Amino acid sequence: MADLGAEVNNLLQERPAPAGLSPRLLEARKFVYWGKLGFLFSALIYFVFAMLSFFGSRIWFWGGYGWGYSSSVAFCYGGAMLVAVIAAFLVDKHVIVTMDAGRTHEARSNALIWAIVGVFIGLFSFIALLPALLLGVAWLKMEEHGPAPPPPAPGYPPYQPPPQPVYGAPPPPGGGYIPPPPPPAGYPPPPPP
Repeated sequence: MADLGAEVNNLLQERPAPAGLSPRLLEARKFVYWGKLGFLFSALIYFVFAMLSFFGSRIWFWGGYGWGYSSSVAFCYGGAMLVAVIAAFLVDKHVIVTMDAGRTHEARSNALIWAIVGVFIGLFSFIALLPALLLGVAWLKMEEHGPAPPPPAPGYPPYQPPPQPVYGAPPPPGGGYIPPPPPPAGYPPPPPP
């Protein structure tokens, strides 16, 4: 249990940034941090909605919509809450820690992935669109930084376009005409031209 408490404490606190990050990356890091907290806030709101939908219809309406309706809505909000909490943990691990390690391109890709996940959670309820927006802004802030992507794997020659024919030049030896292959056995011969 102490391990989980330490993880939650690490998740809520903003870690100090490593030395050498540019001001633009520091700003992107703050947007990622606020996006992570936005996922946690949306999880809290989803929890409240789940409790209200589960117990609210029983208390206020005395089962007005029925047990199945309120339970299924509560189950959906509970699932969205679980995805938002997991997203907050993984944003911390995949974006902030990766950015601190100096792998800016990987952190930028991960920020975009989690922004898209936030949009999909936000389709269920608009609460998670704020962290998705913050991660999208962080993705834009990380655009110009980091080392260039690695060159392509060695061993492949660079692309050379085929030579273009020169109009008015003599035809290649043999006239350049390649006759069609003979028809397969069993087919009638082609008609004469």
